[in-house]
Amino acid sequence: MPDKALHTDIDFLFIGAGAGASLLLMQLEKSDLLKGKNILIVDPELQQQTEKTFCFWAEPGEPIALELKPLINHQWIFINTPRHQPESIAPLNYFHLSGKSLQEERTRLIHTYQIKCHSTLVSNLQTLS
Repeated sequence: MPDKALHTDIDFLFIGAGAGASLLLMQLEKSDLLKGKNILIVDPELQQQTEKTFCFWAEPGEPIALELKPLINHQWIFINTPRHQPESIAPLNYFHLSGKSLQEERTRLIHTYQIKCHSTLVSNLQTLS
């Protein structure tokens, strides 16, 4: 029997709860677009702890670096060369986010906005007329 909770109007549907969904939810919150919305996340491994890491290059003052600052675990401004001499990568920094940081932020958003979650595999989507 189909899950009754899935037979309702959904404003935002996320198939998968990885980095992309987490970052998009954060941006939707920043733009004040989550309040009063019916949101569903479908992911078979939603509650599993992830050991993935996510990295990006940016200048320290760029919006992405500033917005993700609370989630950034490490950042580098030097690299080691084959001559073992640290070399500046300025004006860029290399930023690292842990999967755990993103998962914690996603969990906060789920609770704050009462986002519905369904742990299942998605094999087929159909548009309702």
